[in-house]
Amino acid sequence: MRGSGTKEERVKKPSNAFMIYRSEKVSEIVEAQPESRKEQTKLSKAIGEMWRQESDEVKATFIARATVEKHEFELANPDYKY
Repeated sequence: MRGSGTKEERVKKPSNAFMIYRSEKVSEIVEAQPESRKEQTKLSKAIGEMWRQESDEVKATFIARATVEKHEFELANPDYKY
């Protein structure tokens, strides 16, 4: 399935723990500082540093969410090849 078909037909792979974390943090930061939306590179660097500073407990919640997302993806797309 990968690389075949139109963009609408492609299956979006599940997000990893960091991508779920980043998505949440971008929303929080942009809500507080709307001008930061234009600074994606700076946002990514800052959020990467925030992720490295997070406790194992916080990271574990995002890892668990990513695991659930991956499991649901695998159930919905059993023939998908990475």
